[in-house]
Amino acid sequence: MENAEKTILFEDKFLKVAWIPSKGERFVLCFTGIGHSLGGIDIQGSEFAGTGTRIGIPIFITDKTRSWGNAYSLEALTTTIERVTDGRPMVSLGNSMGAFLAIATSKAMRISDVIAFAPQYSVDPAIMPKEIRWHRYRNAITKYRIPSLEFSFTSTCRYHVFVGSAETERMHWSLFPNSENVSVYIAPGQEHDVALWMKARNYLSAAVADCLNTSISPPEIASTYGLTLRQ
Repeated sequence: MENAEKTILFEDKFLKVAWIPSKGERFVLCFTGIGHSLGGIDIQGSEFAGTGTRIGIPIFITDKTRSWGNAYSLEALTTTIERVTDGRPMVSLGNSMGAFLAIATSKAMRISDVIAFAPQYSVDPAIMPKEIRWHRYRNAITKYRIPSLEFSFTSTCRYHVFVGSAETERMHWSLFPNSENVSVYIAPGQEHDVALWMKARNYLSAAVADCLNTSISPPEIASTYGLTLRQ
């Protein structure tokens, strides 16, 4: 299934939505990252292909201009997704920019669970002036329709956020809400490549599956994978 051919559901110059038709009751929205080395597995269009097919029917969402959702139409995205999912359960996955987008669209798209690896809180220089990464892409953003994740979290969704302990990551995840439904798992000594770190240890798919298992608590997940749960 990882190498199965994808079918394009929607594409314009800003957004591409594709899926791998398969059997299952749960859809997995896989938001792709910027397509470079930061984060370790950012290859636009193929992130989480294996994990997504193991836990549901994967739909791949690509922000083609790498705008952190500020350039493409949210209405076009939601309409496309709703046409395929037809009210069935949805979860979302993402790494780096893809993780930001998985959280940013969780309220609008009826997502039950978000599993996010190394998400930014914001790339808007007015909000995160010390963030100097991804300047090539954020300099091209003319208007911040989604300036931050401040209003993106919803009480009807569970958020599992995996992050590194480095200060470059802390300045983002420290701004995430301290809510019962938001679990932040910290990988000691890691920076932005927490997804690659987990994948190298064969943790990635198992951790995603555990996050979707309501009988497994966040402290148990943290303990299993050598992580620290934010207090």
